[in-house]
Amino acid sequence: MCNGTGKRSSESSENLNLMIIWDYKEFIGVGTVNNPEGMIQTITFIANTPKLKRADELLAATNIGDYVRHRFQRISEPEPCGLEGDKFISVLWKRIG
Repeated sequence: MCNGTGKRSSESSENLNLMIIWDYKEFIGVGTVNNPEGMIQTITFIANTPKLKRADELLAATNIGDYVRHRFQRISEPEPCGLEGDKFISVLWKRIG
């Protein structure tokens, strides 16, 4: 294929426990959001940082998942958040499907 000069892309998935904030008025530590339409914020433990940095997309599991798929693309890097900045991170996502 590439004679060892490149990489083949592969897709993988993994389940993570994230807190999803659906209402942009409740976002933590992002200041003013210019275009909140279709955006969510996730909060999780800082140990999940490497997994979220590798993630291009998020498929949110909801109770209406049989009817509507909630696919999101990461638009920010994981940032420390909360009173104890060494325990939790937040990431912004934009809806793509």
